[in-house]
Amino acid sequence: MNNTTGCMFRSNDSSVPCTDVHNTNSNLLIQIGDPQETIRAFLTIPIALIGSLGSCGSLWSIWHDSLHQKTTANLMFVNMSIATLFLCGIHNSMAIYTILTPFENDIFRYPQNDGLCQFESFFYWVCLCACSNSHVVTALDRVHSVYRLGHRKNSSWFLVGVSWVLPVVISAFPLFHLGGVYGFADAARRCAFVKMDSKAYRVAYKFISGIIPLLLMVPCYMAVFHKVYLSQRRVQQYPVQGRKP
Repeated sequence: MNNTTGCMFRSNDSSVPCTDVHNTNSNLLIQIGDPQETIRAFLTIPIALIGSLGSCGSLWSIWHDSLHQKTTANLMFVNMSIATLFLCGIHNSMAIYTILTPFENDIFRYPQNDGLCQFESFFYWVCLCACSNSHVVTALDRVHSVYRLGHRKNSSWFLVGVSWVLPVVISAFPLFHLGGVYGFADAARRCAFVKMDSKAYRVAYKFISGIIPLLLMVPCYMAVFHKVYLSQRRVQQYPVQGRKP
């Protein structure tokens, strides 16, 4: 009976005997009551609720405003709200389920549900990258608006499309075991990368998902703040100059 139970769950090492896998699972069952895991779950719950409700509120407000005036800023905020809703509302709900569900009942741990776990990992990384990219394209759109760099409608749609297509492409490789592998990570207790074989893919992923968005977003907002600061100084100086004889 113990051997059968142990074989129902994953093991990172295929050479581990079935009885050892059962012992490993028993140890993990003991860790489920760890206060750190409970704290993590209860921290994730408000994040999921606030992010979901905030995104829904933003979408409703944007829809209401769009009845009177349609701008590219609305498109950017819709993109950001949808990405946040997917990440906080859908993925975080699955993360809370994984943390709070006992080991033997977690559907993501069963080998027959490996495809579901891989999709959940893929979905998480796509939403995470799309969230960061949504801030980047919003920053680029603000630069276009503040510096009046020409017509922005087509370019705005293009940027929104790229902000989703790029994460989908870069996150799809591990689904085909190219560059890395998705699966259930026992240490993290969630579906994630369990292996990243290619150093080139690891470096490319870090640059595309984190470094490049940061390098684009910071200069854009600095340029916007600089422009706004100069405009405010002109407004403050104008009344003083107007009182001079």
